[in-house]
Amino acid sequence: VSGTVLDSNGDPVSGALVTITSTPVTTNTDSNGDFTALVEVGDHIIIVTSGNSTVYQGNFSASDTTPIDLGDLAPSIPFVAMKNADVNGTYLVGNILVEAQSRTMALESSFDGSGNTTWTLIADSQGGTGSESNSYSVSADGTFRIDSQELGNSITGQLSADGELGCYVDADSINGINFGFAVKRSTGMTNADFTGTYIMSQIVFSPDPVSNLIQITADGAGNFSYQQLPPGDSGSGTYSVADDGRVTISGEADTHGQLSYDGGVFLFVDTSSDYPHIAVGIQQSSGMSDIDFSGIYQTVAVFYENNDFDTVVTGRGNILSDGSSNVDYTFFELSEGTASTGDGNISISSDGTCTSSGGMVGQLSSNGGLFAFPDADEVSDLYLFLVGIRKP
Repeated sequence: VSGTVLDSNGDPVSGALVTITSTPVTTNTDSNGDFTALVEVGDHIIIVTSGNSTVYQGNFSASDTTPIDLGDLAPSIPFVAMKNADVNGTYLVGNILVEAQSRTMALESSFDGSGNTTWTLIADSQGGTGSESNSYSVSADGTFRIDSQELGNSITGQLSADGELGCYVDADSINGINFGFAVKRSTGMTNADFTGTYIMSQIVFSPDPVSNLIQITADGAGNFSYQQLPPGDSGSGTYSVADDGRVTISGEADTHGQLSYDGGVFLFVDTSSDYPHIAVGIQQSSGMSDIDFSGIYQTVAVFYENNDFDTVVTGRGNILSDGSSNVDYTFFELSEGTASTGDGNISISSDGTCTSSGGMVGQLSSNGGLFAFPDADEVSDLYLFLVGIRKP
């Protein structure tokens, strides 16, 4: 049996999961939305899913061994596949590259919406410079891939449904392993867009690794205060937001920042040689609950294996949340070469605070599309930084 899966605009749905019963057979659509599968004689149900969406469901019968072409399969419920055009414009990218030692890099990456990207290294905690042009591809469920000789053989991650955020890892240790987060540059932004309370997840690599959680309060007029959670260091400072959403912290020349177009998320990359770190801040909200954390989130992580400062691991996988605090997770790509699966609980407070059954605390965005966790538990000493973006 064969067919072509299309979205509501008649465009092919690549990378979709095709499940055929009664004897279960699974396959995936190719870049043209085409699939083929071998099924037994009999009546079958076909279900096509992409990310969190059921694209198509129908029935067919196979009475003998004659090939069956189901033709074009269009969704009955509106579904628009993500594609290369959904990532376009310029992004600030915070990258952690682990070779002989860990380093942070601030990159400016430009995407043309047609599969071509160019990045330029703005700053590097080890003083590196350079630029590179590559190709990229975006699957229907927002999974994207970039082939890069400089950053590794390839990096793979998740694009947010609006194309404004991205996260990725390279778990192939041949050219070093990578972890990254990206925020798109915008227009027409001012200090007033950076306001409210944000929970910032952060990982620091030098002189000793530290992962922590910090509360940032910005007044929209260029002033902010911070408080480490659990209570620790605190202080204040001033900031400025440029028209394109770049955030500058006074007195922190090595810190490169970017605020999302809606002011809900920020990225900070510090490329100083003595305190390199990456931080993702998510604005707190109100009226949230467990139901806001539901669906499939592609998740990327960086951590120290067995608390060993000399063994950094990057990983990529999926977290499936049922909207009632129950989660299943699978890390299918780990730089150490193994896979990891399990389950647990993540509960959501009214302000979007996430609390895992293991005791980690993080933050969920107001639309439920992004979460970030550090492991700030001094007892566990896991030194973990984890970010997840929901598939559309």
